[in-house]
Amino acid sequence: MLKNKLLVMASIISIPLGFYAYNSDSPEQSNLTSKNWHSNVTIFVPKEEGYNEEFVLSKVHSAIIDSDFKYLNDKSYIQNSFVEVFDSNNNILFSLELSNMGKWEYDQGYLFLEAGDVHDIATVRKDYITQKDIERLKDIFIVDMLQVRKIDRISEDTMLMTSVENDSKLWIAH
Repeated sequence: MLKNKLLVMASIISIPLGFYAYNSDSPEQSNLTSKNWHSNVTIFVPKEEGYNEEFVLSKVHSAIIDSDFKYLNDKSYIQNSFVEVFDSNNNILFSLELSNMGKWEYDQGYLFLEAGDVHDIATVRKDYITQKDIERLKDIFIVDMLQVRKIDRISEDTMLMTSVENDSKLWIAH
């Protein structure tokens, strides 16, 4: 009888402990934190009426964003991005090298980022690019970066990151 009571008590105690130890998100989180990730995105900027000609975005046709990410077990991340901005003739208007450290959270298949300080490591400026223009572009970059993304693992070394607006980025481990 005592043996049965101990067995029942052990079962009652082990069920919550087993549930606590098992986390359905852990394989994805483990995959996220176990690798360095890379993304290369080309963006084409549509021309719209009402652009302020004094702001450099009126000259922007496209941009290439080359980013490296590392997600750490302490829920912080590091992102370094090299951004080249082109006019309609494929001439480089300027380039930015940005570094960002912030916090991340993974919940039910979605990645949530909280930006830290974004540092301008090395910007190759042209005479017509002002610091105000660069700050505006950094703000646009941060807004894009902070979108909530659904993680779909394609393979061990490839993930598709889809925002709620259905734009997607492919992350490759390296």
